[in-house]
Amino acid sequence: MSAVLFSALIAFAQATSAPVSDQEFETRCHEAVLDLHVFFEEWFNARIPDSPQSLTRFEGVLAEDFEYIGAAGYRFKKSQLFRNGTWPGHGYWTQDGRRGGKTRVENFEFRRISDTTAIATWEYWQDEKLADGDQSRGRFDTGIFRLDPSKPKGIAWLHVQETLLPGMEPR
Repeated sequence: MSAVLFSALIAFAQATSAPVSDQEFETRCHEAVLDLHVFFEEWFNARIPDSPQSLTRFEGVLAEDFEYIGAAGYRFKKSQLFRNGTWPGHGYWTQDGRRGGKTRVENFEFRRISDTTAIATWEYWQDEKLADGDQSRGRFDTGIFRLDPSKPKGIAWLHVQETLLPGMEPR
C-alpha cells in the first residue's frame, strides 16, 4: 500500500470516528437544509441548467437508501427520484404566468439521536409570484441525517417527510 493511500485511509478513519459536538452537528444539518433549498429555488426558477451535473447538488447529498415521503403521501426512494438523470420541476416558477419564486426555511429544530444520527424539523416555504398575485405555500418537514465525511458538509440525508401546514391545499 502506498504511503499516500495509507495516509488517506488514516485521515478518513479519524474523520469518521472523531466526535462532533451537538452544536457542530446542528450547524452542519442546518446548513445542509439551507443549501438544498437554495438549489430548489435555482432549479424551479431555471437559474441552473436542467442537467445531470446540476442535479449532483441534490442527488449528491442523499444517502443511497434515502427515502422521501411527500405531503400528498407519495413515497420515493432515491433511485426513483432521479430517473434517466433528470428530476421534474425545472423552470416551474417561470411557466404558465408565474414570475418566479423564492424558498425559505423557518423554525429549524435539531435533535441528536445518536453519535452519528439526528432528526431535524423545519418549515419549508415557497413564495411564488403569480400573474394574479403572490402565493406562499408552506410545509412542515422532518429530516433524518447521518454524519458522512464523503458528503457535502459531512452530512447525508437519510429520509424526509413533508406535511402540509394548516390551511395549505395540495397542488
